[in-house]
Amino acid sequence: MTPESPLFEDSQGQGKFVTLENFERVWYRLLKRSGLADKTQKWYLLYVHTLRKYFRSNCVGVDPTYRETWMGHKGGYLDDSYFRAEEPMRLAEYRKVIPHLTIYPTPNVDEKKQAAQAAKAQFVTSPKARELSPEHLTDHLKKIDEIFARAKETNEGFQGFKVHGREAREEV
Repeated sequence: MTPESPLFEDSQGQGKFVTLENFERVWYRLLKRSGLADKTQKWYLLYVHTLRKYFRSNCVGVDPTYRETWMGHKGGYLDDSYFRAEEPMRLAEYRKVIPHLTIYPTPNVDEKKQAAQAAKAQFVTSPKARELSPEHLTDHLKKIDEIFARAKETNEGFQGFKVHGREAREEV
């Protein structure tokens, strides 16, 4: 990856930059699939520029000079003369806004661990689990930990746990 590398590459995966027209086509296709393709007379209510507005509005607590630089805006005459965005500082400022820019927040790790413990306790006390050999029981408990580790949300982990429970009952 170099400074000349594209952030988004073309759909053929050839490492070329995406044109605005192609990006807009993908954007509107995603809007239609998600049911968000509402239009006024002839314009979509959500358009590509909406992403810039979302980004700028959610850069909370960051130095405005960094925000404006990330958006490609030119600063005031003093910023042009004195502002030197060092990579570690740029990264530190960006880390401040990640929670505000994340659409699907990452779950609390402790919450997922507690949910996995509860699921394992529920599994161990089930009548079918008592019929398993110690090796199989250990395998099932490891599988439950994996399910919750991969889950984006705690509820998703419980859904995976339910599926695993059904499979475990069929196995016995």
